[in-house]
Amino acid sequence: MRPPPRANHSSALIKNNLYIFGGWDGSKRLNDLFVMNLDTKIWSQVTVDGESPPPRAGMSLCNVRDTLYLFGGSGPHAQCFNDLYTFDPGSASWQHCNNFTDSKLTPKMRAGHSMTLVGTKLYIIGGSYGQDYLKDVYELDTDPEPDWDFGHSAKPRLCAAVRDMVNNPQFSDVTFLVENKPFYAHKVIVA
Repeated sequence: MRPPPRANHSSALIKNNLYIFGGWDGSKRLNDLFVMNLDTKIWSQVTVDGESPPPRAGMSLCNVRDTLYLFGGSGPHAQCFNDLYTFDPGSASWQHCNNFTDSKLTPKMRAGHSMTLVGTKLYIIGGSYGQDYLKDVYELDTDPEPDWDFGHSAKPRLCAAVRDMVNNPQFSDVTFLVENKPFYAHKVIVA
């Protein structure tokens, strides 16, 4: 099933598949997702598991490590978005995931912008919101450092596990006599 006619949709490639999302059909904004296999030249509509982003046109779509990133666009009544969604083709599901950690650095609402991937960073460039034409550039790192969370429940377990290894004959390859009592150690730690 090929997609119905539309304008202001967005597209991106993942391997040999061309995806198109949303757009304007002349009377309303769309939020459907279609894929064309470039080897067979066959279109199909993607059956999405869960909710899709709200209908929109003029958004950007980009492939990041075989995941689609969708940003912005204009919805009903020309209301623009500054939201970020990802689409995983494996699970056929969208996820709303504004990864902009600082609200001061979150891009303004916009449509008609471009989005380009350089390394692991997405650059959102320009666009407009009504009569306001934007001349800005925003960067989104799609591979940020992980958040290390050693919550209250993890710390005691970690400390107890380390304590269990100290002076343990199971992990020892050298024994010291300290005040006539054996103290078990390991050559690597002693070195």
